Amino acid sequence: MMVELVVRLLLAATVTVTGLALKMPAGDLGWQAGVTYAAVAFGIYVLDGLKRRNSGIAGFVAVFDAVFIAVILSSLGQLDRYGFLVLAPMMWATGRYSSDAAAMAPLVAATVMVCSNFFGGAGFTLPVMLHTIGILVVGLLTNQAKVVVREKEVEIEVSKEILVESEESIRMKESYNSLKSHIAELEQSTKRERLGMKLWAAANNGQESPILAMAGKIKDDSALEGVAIYTLDGPDRRFVVSAVSGKVPEKIRDSALMIGKGLSEAQIIDRLERQLMELRDPERAVKARALVIKHEGKPTGCLALFDMQGLAVNEAVLNTKPVMDYMGGLVHQAVKKDDEVRRLREAEVLYGVASVTIGAESQQNLISRVVREIGEVIQLDHLAAYMVDGEDAQVVTTVGASHRIMEHLSFAYGPGMSGWTMTGHPEVIIPDALDDDRIDRAAALKNRVGSLALLPILDGDKALGFVTATTHRVGGVDRARLETLRAVVAELSQAIVRQDLTHEKPLGVMTPAEFFGMVRKGGAGHFVYFDLPGREVVAKEFGRPAVDAAMRKLTHRLRSKLPSAGGMCRRDEGDFVAYLSGQTDDAAQKWANETAATLNGLELRTPDGRHKLGLMIRAKVAPFSPQKPQVSQESAA
Repeated sequence: MMVELVVRLLLAATVTVTGLALKMPAGDLGWQAGVTYAAVAFGIYVLDGLKRRNSGIAGFVAVFDAVFIAVILSSLGQLDRYGFLVLAPMMWATGRYSSDAAAMAPLVAATVMVCSNFFGGAGFTLPVMLHTIGILVVGLLTNQAKVVVREKEVEIEVSKEILVESEESIRMKESYNSLKSHIAELEQSTKRERLGMKLWAAANNGQESPILAMAGKIKDDSALEGVAIYTLDGPDRRFVVSAVSGKVPEKIRDSALMIGKGLSEAQIIDRLERQLMELRDPERAVKARALVIKHEGKPTGCLALFDMQGLAVNEAVLNTKPVMDYMGGLVHQAVKKDDEVRRLREAEVLYGVASVTIGAESQQNLISRVVREIGEVIQLDHLAAYMVDGEDAQVVTTVGASHRIMEHLSFAYGPGMSGWTMTGHPEVIIPDALDDDRIDRAAALKNRVGSLALLPILDGDKALGFVTATTHRVGGVDRARLETLRAVVAELSQAIVRQDLTHEKPLGVMTPAEFFGMVRKGGAGHFVYFDLPGREVVAKEFGRPAVDAAMRKLTHRLRSKLPSAGGMCRRDEGDFVAYLSGQTDDAAQKWANETAATLNGLELRTPDGRHKLGLMIRAKVAPFSPQKPQVSQESAA
């Protein structure tokens, strides 16, 4: 504004002339301040001409004016009297340009204090303090400019025309959405079928175990560190490791995963994943997820996925979950095929046992031949045979890891060999050696014993020796291996007994005529009848061939249980009768009960392995004397 420029130039000229002529203020301060103020006045005028001054800039200009006034008054020694004059620029800026007085007041008050101390004033005196407080009070009490906002109604013309989509447009949108949904489903189906085809190809390549091949294919397809496939160990409700591919924690390789009864799939997965997390290496926090493998709606195993990256494991779960039902069928077929192979292998082993026993010069040689034969067929980490020598046991041969696990077992009447002998030479089966009170946990960990079987070599009640079989992983001595071991040990017992016989009497399963002749020559003893009361019902439900196959298995197992002075015959009626020569009543009854329990413990299935046969065996004991035959005792086992 021109008025402001004139006022500022007059003030600048007055101060300059006074400074040059009268030397007031003292020195060069007067004319220097005047010239500087005049130059700033012209700058403010130019700023106004450009229309760049707003309320904020006006406030800073007012503060500069206050500084000039305070400097001049302090230099003349009049700041104590006329310090209030610095309010004039502030009040002008507030009224003219709507500047914020409350914001300017502290700055203006500061000019009074600073100039009183540095430009010839008396310092911070009482008048200066009063001027300062007054400036602050005025700044706070000054009314600020009000901004009034008024609403203005603006008429907007709205078109009343309503656009209606045509039926063709609606059909096109519906078709597009349907096509989009179908493509998404097709992509998911393609991924599922592609992975399913890869699993099928892996399971049927014939070069390696189907389950191991599927584990490797899932690992390669998902780019994970490791994959493990577990299968169900039915009687104990646990999942045991069947195949491992890649890098999997060592404890997980050797451990089983427990599952409960009556749990939903989500509960089973939660329990499995918690067990996997507990079995991880503490120094390597690998991420683990689990998926349940089902066949016909029933859990038959699980798939465990491992990787250091949680996102990779989660993505693998999303990609693999759609094929779990299909994978369940493949695993079931693989287990079924393995069971068929096991049966053929068991027959091969039994034939091999019969072959290698011919010509053995001693019991030790006989046992060594048999153990070496089965050690090459049954996959175990330790297999050993011992001969009983009084209260001691002498090792005959060992295949695999070498340890004397008998020394670390506990029985009802004490530990080790003496406790086993006093307890009656029992069979010991420990599926999980790390969680069983019958074996020392520290010894199991030291010798890497995850599962254990101890099978006695018996001749009637007499223990000739025993066989120990162990695996590193829990559940390794499973039902299939256990059945094969029992059959082989029973054959071994028979082979050892036959070595001492003169073969002047018939052995094995006899014809009725042979059996009658043996009984007539054998003298007093006991008959044991093994009856199958539900045989006809099973034959009607599953067919006669299924019953015949089961009867052959029972015949073989019963023959292997006979003592050295015994014989047996399968009668035309379909049951069995055994003859025990020279046995006491208690010994005959004990043998009958134990044999019936063994036969009932066999898992009898149809030839295709799909159905379990509900055949129950009952044993009846009757004493026999050539002079006075009679039936005096009957019991059911």
